[in-house]
Amino acid sequence: MLGGGDYGKFVLCPIHNGQANLIANSLRQALLKSLVCARVTRAKIKNEPTFGMHIQGIKESIPEIMRNLSEIRLKGNFDDLHLPCTEKAILDVKTSLTDKQVFALLDRNNCPFTIMAHDITLPSGLSVVDETQHIATLTEPVSFCVELQIEINSVDSKTETEVTNEEQGWHSFDVSFLPIHLVTTSIHRYDYAGESVEMLLIGIWTDKTIGAYEALVQASQRTIRRCESLLQRKYTK
Repeated sequence: MLGGGDYGKFVLCPIHNGQANLIANSLRQALLKSLVCARVTRAKIKNEPTFGMHIQGIKESIPEIMRNLSEIRLKGNFDDLHLPCTEKAILDVKTSLTDKQVFALLDRNNCPFTIMAHDITLPSGLSVVDETQHIATLTEPVSFCVELQIEINSVDSKTETEVTNEEQGWHSFDVSFLPIHLVTTSIHRYDYAGESVEMLLIGIWTDKTIGAYEALVQASQRTIRRCESLLQRKYTK
């Protein structure tokens, strides 16, 4: 396993001699550049103090909260989306817990209350990979509300966005739209039905926002669609 991600190893055979390398390069390109994923790209804390790095009643500093939010991994079905796609999410402790319940938790457990990824209200079709991922710790029942911007995109569709003056108060995250950690390939030759053929082994490590098999299927589909698009073009002399 690499970085706690999902791993899968796949075998493609038999393949005519000379074709395994072409398939491997095409799939690697699609896996590392064409897969779509969702990332939290910006966050804005309601009533964030103008000066200082801490919020009353919150154990973590504002930079620590932002780092925790940027590390949240999301999964969902992104078929038929026009990229890039932007969604909004909200983290509001008053939505999931009333002040009275917070007091009860603090008194009963004699410890601070932890805000986790499952407390985020996400758009339909999106869910968090790890619902227990830590975001912040309440040391007293204060109001805590964060607006999140989620971008759905891929590496080869990514464009740079600028933060304008009207968007002050937002914290932007430097995220990677790459759900694949690593792709390995190896080619082996063997005899099949009296003919020399090739076997392609593919290893895929993901960040768990997508399964290894699903990643291979999507990469294959995108490779096929690109070839079909090329065949459908009309050229004039």
